[in-house]
Parts: sequence; C-alpha cells; structure tokens
Amino acid sequence: MAWPRKATDCLIYGLRDPRTGEIRYVGRSSSGLRRPRGHFSPKKCAADNTHKGRWLRSLAPLRAEVVVLETCKGVTELDDAERRWIAIGRAALGERLTNITEGGGGTVGRSLSVDARARISAAKRGMIHSAETRARISAAITGRRLTAEHRAKLSGLRQGRVASQETRAKLSTAQRGKSLTAEHRAKLAAAHVGKPLTAEHRARIGAAHRGMTRSAETRVRMSSAQKGRTVSEACRAKLRARPVTAEWRATLSSAQRARFARPGERERLLTLSDAQRGIPLSPEHRAKLSAARRLRVFSADTRAKMSASLRARMACPDARARISAALMGHATSAESRAKMSRALKGRCWSDKARAAHMASIATAQRET
Repeated sequence: MAWPRKATDCLIYGLRDPRTGEIRYVGRSSSGLRRPRGHFSPKKCAADNTHKGRWLRSLAPLRAEVVVLETCKGVTELDDAERRWIAIGRAALGERLTNITEGGGGTVGRSLSVDARARISAAKRGMIHSAETRARISAAITGRRLTAEHRAKLSGLRQGRVASQETRAKLSTAQRGKSLTAEHRAKLAAAHVGKPLTAEHRARIGAAHRGMTRSAETRVRMSSAQKGRTVSEACRAKLRARPVTAEWRATLSSAQRARFARPGERERLLTLSDAQRGIPLSPEHRAKLSAARRLRVFSADTRAKMSASLRARMACPDARARISAALMGHATSAESRAKMSRALKGRCWSDKARAAHMASIATAQRET
C-alpha cells in the first residue's frame, strides 16, 4: 500500500556546494526530503558514475547541502517546475550544472559519450524486432515531419556510407513490386530536378545499365509512357544550347560501336526498320523534321566522316543490293517531284559534285 503524499512531498530541490555556495544539481521529489537525502548513500554515491556522482565524491569529507527551491501542489506540476529551474541553473552556471538532461522526467538534452554510444550500438547489433514491435514503430513514425536540421544531420551521417551486397539485395527485395503514388513520384522528381551527378555516379549508373535486357512487358510500358509526351520549349532550348565536345562525341561513338557489336543487335535494328517502313508521317511531323535539318550545320570534319562512311557502305555489295531492292518499283509522287525540283533550283554544284552526278546518270543509263 502506497503512503498518501502530503502537499509538501512534491518539491524541487537543489544540491548546494558547501565550498562555493553554488547549486550544482537540480532534482525533483514526490517523497519530500527522502529522495535528495538518498544521494548521500555511500553505496549509491560509489556506483554513480555521472557528472553529479563524481562531483559528490569530490566533496569528501564535506557533504552537499539540500535546498528546497519550490514546493508544488501535485506530481503533475513537477515536470514543468524542474525544467524551469534547470534552465535557470544552466543560464547561471553553464556546464558546471551537473544535470545531464533538460528535466521533466525524460532524456531530452542528454549527451552520451563515445564509449557509451559504442556499447549501446554493440548491444543492439543483430537485434531483430518482432512483427508487433515493427508495427508499433511504424505507427509511431507515420506522418512524422522531420525538420530541415534533422534531415541535414541524417544526410551527413549517410554520406560516404557503402551498403553491403546483402543489404542491397534486401532493399531491392523490399522495394520490388511496390507501387508509388502520383504525389510520391512528383516529390521524387522535384527533388532530383537540377541535381548534378558526379562523374563517378554517372559511371556507376552506366555500368549498372550496361548489358541490361528489358522484358517485353517493360518495353511496352516504356513505349506507352513515351507516347504523346511533349518536350517543353525550355527543355528543347537546353538541349540545343548544350555544347557537344570532342570527348562527348568520342563517348557516343564508342557506345554505338559497342552496341552494334552485341550479338543480335543488327538483326533487331533491321526488324525495327521493317516495322517502321510504310508508316506515313503526318505533315506536321515532316515539317518539324525538315526545319530541324535545315538549320543543322555540319563541320568539315563531320562531313568528311559522313562521306567516308557512305563510301564504305556503298562499297558493300550487300548494302547496294538492299538499297536497289528498296528503290525498285518505288514511285515518286508528283508532289515529291515538285518539292525536289524546287529544292534543286538555284543550287550551286561544285565541279566534283557535278561530275559525280553525271557519272551516276551515265551508269544508270548503261545498266538499263
């Protein structure tokens, strides 16, 4: 049976240093002076390894004096009163106040040493929470908003941290099949807009995607997502303004060579070409392609490369046969002939181009 508490049992007390007169510790009690006097128990004092315990032992043979700072009407008033008196003590003494928390019965403001953190981490390592515990933790943090300062601290702790292959596999399994809401996708997209990637990050992404084969279902989803997609004028302007360096051209060229070297890639491209053949382009699409090509200016180096590539292509009998088969029976409409005539009118031919054109006409006449 618990003894009924008197009105004077609930109090805030202080432990005063007899040498300096400073109050070095602020505590709370719901049992009158019984609790503050318990600090002087030899057994408790010897086992107390906190700042307060070390200070009490340093007073020997003297003993701290107990001072009643405030009397409360009930237990419910103790938390606020203790916080208030600890704040007053910190303002006056700073680090000399031996309290390790901000008061109020919690651990707010408590700072653990490196050794204590290491012991707690070692004790919790490998601990597996039950499903019920995980559910309670999830319910407690659902909807919780982190401050900008808290986010910055978490980000700093995670930077440079490399997850093991086992951890990556677990994360991948947990995320597989998970469907994100439209709001979540929009937040992720907004967070990554304008975020520059380092060269190392780009290399890791490239290595992860290199050689990846997508399923037919994934290709259909990607195609559906791209259909009807309109690129904004701002995005077009950024793409046009992007400088194409020699290093970037070499990277693209190497990537294309490696792509064509993969088994079955040429057959796949030919299949795509056959699938696209015969699909009519809208007048608007043709106008856009024409305008884009009309403004494009090739450098002398690029023209030389294109010319050499075309000569090498035409030197292949197989390629000539394919072009001839594609053109055989091809009837040019009156509209196309009129467009070609308007395009050729006023065109200045060089002597080399004129000679090559006349030679091609002569060759065609001999074959017929």
